[in-house]
Amino acid sequence: MKSFLEFDLGTDASPTFRLRHAYIANADWLAGQTWSTFMDMDSLPDLLSAGGSVGYSWLRRPQVRYSIQTGDRDKLDMAAEVPTSDYSAPSAINTAPDLVLKYTAGQSWGHYALGGMVRYLRSDTGTGDKADQIVWGFLGGVSIKTFGDDILTLQTVDGTGVGGALNQGTGLSAAVVNRSFQTFDAFGGSLAYKHYWNPKLRSTLAVGYDQFANASRNIGTNGLGIRSLASVHGNIVYSPIAPMDVGIEYGYEAFTASPTGTGTASRVLGVVKYGY
Repeated sequence: MKSFLEFDLGTDASPTFRLRHAYIANADWLAGQTWSTFMDMDSLPDLLSAGGSVGYSWLRRPQVRYSIQTGDRDKLDMAAEVPTSDYSAPSAINTAPDLVLKYTAGQSWGHYALGGMVRYLRSDTGTGDKADQIVWGFLGGVSIKTFGDDILTLQTVDGTGVGGALNQGTGLSAAVVNRSFQTFDAFGGSLAYKHYWNPKLRSTLAVGYDQFANASRNIGTNGLGIRSLASVHGNIVYSPIAPMDVGIEYGYEAFTASPTGTGTASRVLGVVKYGY
């Protein structure tokens, strides 16, 4: 039996306690809050800005998960996860868990993962305005060993009503319009390459893209109907000793919004991190 607790205090200028992970697990079962089963950690880009790019699934939720080991490096995960109201509705009600199924297979050349999620969206104002809909999404992730310790990673997410699962896709799953759900078809793709210059020096170049259909009906998180997001990140990281990283990273992001809005942002990030 294993128990794990993790929190941070660095969300803003006035540090506030934030629970990240809290779960118990054994060889087969996990119960508590941690990374969603609708994620493939092994195909995420190795970036300094955690969750900074787009194009991949990025969720942390309370859940109950059952895992079946089907081979030395293969397993099947089944989970019921606490749903989130990542859609625009007069009164969102979460009455059923999100159901997730994922298969991960380790290979001599790397790995691949395939997953699916089914959700039930519901809204009820209590005055006769009701709406509900079943939505779904698919996840695919691959890592490929290339030269030396270098690795190429790819991930894609596709579906309807699952935009909130994509990094920076908060609120982009669906909206209630005229007493019925208008779900947003979502697509995300991420491609990254990690290169080791030597055993202590590495770099990652990552590109990502998200697209949301029907987003003209969505207010999003900033009052904008986000239609697409794109990002490019590159870094160089030096590890003088195994648990320590010193690095710098540049990130560029662009978005389009309905009907004609566009915008860009860029950031340079420096990090000194020691793990223990």
